[in-house]
Amino acid sequence: MSANLESSKVLTLSDAPSNSDEFNGSFQIVADSIHELICSGEVNQKIVGLTGSWGSGKSTIVKLIEQKISDDWEVKIVNFDVSAHRGDPLRRSFIESVIDSIGSSPKWINPDLPRKDDKSSWNELKDELANRKKTEKTVTIPRPSAIGKTFVVSGLLMPIGATLLSAGLAEPNYGWILALGVALTPAPLWLLLIWYVRGLFKYRKSAIPKNYFSFGQGDSETTTDTTTIETAEPTSLEFERLFSELIDDALESDRKRILVIVIDNLDRVDKKDAMIIWSTLQTFVNQNSNDQSTRLNIVTLVPFAPQGLSKLWDSNESNGTTPIVTQSFIDKCM
Repeated sequence: MSANLESSKVLTLSDAPSNSDEFNGSFQIVADSIHELICSGEVNQKIVGLTGSWGSGKSTIVKLIEQKISDDWEVKIVNFDVSAHRGDPLRRSFIESVIDSIGSSPKWINPDLPRKDDKSSWNELKDELANRKKTEKTVTIPRPSAIGKTFVVSGLLMPIGATLLSAGLAEPNYGWILALGVALTPAPLWLLLIWYVRGLFKYRKSAIPKNYFSFGQGDSETTTDTTTIETAEPTSLEFERLFSELIDDALESDRKRILVIVIDNLDRVDKKDAMIIWSTLQTFVNQNSNDQSTRLNIVTLVPFAPQGLSKLWDSNESNGTTPIVTQSFIDKCM
């Protein structure tokens, strides 16, 4: 028995989605079918449900779909993991995910350029929505250089020298007063001469810098005021407008483009959050328009486990209606 234990090997199985079909092509068939539906040209805001129990490989199928459309310029996929954004403002996270996706290569929009009828770019809007926009005001206070400080002191010596010079001229017997006045009166000129000679020795192997005689361009102190703009939580109507504007920008140059939004792990958050998430996302994925030329090609793919989704309508009363309501919801929306 001990020998068997010593020779046994512990294996670990990853729960991460696979990039390949390890089940003889069965996953690939499903992925190909969904991909064909997406690219069929008859999209116009479909919601596709991908059902399967937890761990059955729904995320792997999404990975296979991503691989098939990775080289397709006309199709973009936004993989929005609901459980990964648990506790975050959903509307902000959703808009940020869409901006990052359609603003990445190949770009449908340039997120750094100003939006239509607006001075700010999509990236600036994203930072503002995330309360990360900062306004910096820099004030530079120049300090006098060494020669500037010395020049100020030498300037103070000029009136003293002038006074001594006047006194020396009035009293010839005090010649030393006259000599001191003659020396101090042109003190700034003496300073410039000494500074010039110093420069000749200091930069004898190169030219004297142009700012060598600058009085106020030495070291400086910089004061920076950083302001974080706190924005209120936008309403559903505001976010619906932003989403419509964003998609309209992305599809303006080519109405054949298709945006695929994957809402993953909706069945893995608690009941309250799931209901809020689904009702909020409806404002984005159900963009109604009677004009066929302006309708947006959006496919919403929702991988879910029926037993997990049923908790949205589960109640403390066991009346047996939960499965019926759940199936009605699935039939109505997907």
